[in-house]
Amino acid sequence: MKKIVLVALASLSLFSCGKEKKSEEVKQPEKVNKFVVKMNAVYQEDDSLSIVYKVDTYFQYEKAVSLKVKGSPELQNLSVDLPVGVAAENLQITMSTNKNQKKLTVNNIQILNDNKEVFNVTNQVITDYFDFNPGIVLEADRSFTLKFGGEYPPGLTGNQNLEGEFLK
Repeated sequence: MKKIVLVALASLSLFSCGKEKKSEEVKQPEKVNKFVVKMNAVYQEDDSLSIVYKVDTYFQYEKAVSLKVKGSPELQNLSVDLPVGVAAENLQITMSTNKNQKKLTVNNIQILNDNKEVFNVTNQVITDYFDFNPGIVLEADRSFTLKFGGEYPPGLTGNQNLEGEFLK
């Protein structure tokens, strides 16, 4: 009798163990939000640019990220890292703070998040994604003429099209 009970218990435990498989959850890696803004541009004079990012519908002016640029007649690859963990929704770029800088050439602006391209715009369609403040004028040759002395330094602000790229 003891043998029958032991065999029955062993059989039950073997069959029931097979039915209790735990479903394993597939974990997606968390999005790090490591944004990098890259520009291919010509700055003739030493200068600096700064980027303000938008989070939760507000531009974070007190957290602007700056980059010093060495003047050169050659195209330069410029790169600005936003703080890690910031879920940027849009950008505002102050293109120059040097009043001696009269013109700029920007071939493209690229935005990466965690080394994946979010956005890449050439000079030809830059006005589709950025609004220019009165301190910057896009010329027929696609260069920027900079005007200082106004209310704001020469700059660009991402429009709704750029915000849409961040949401993708």
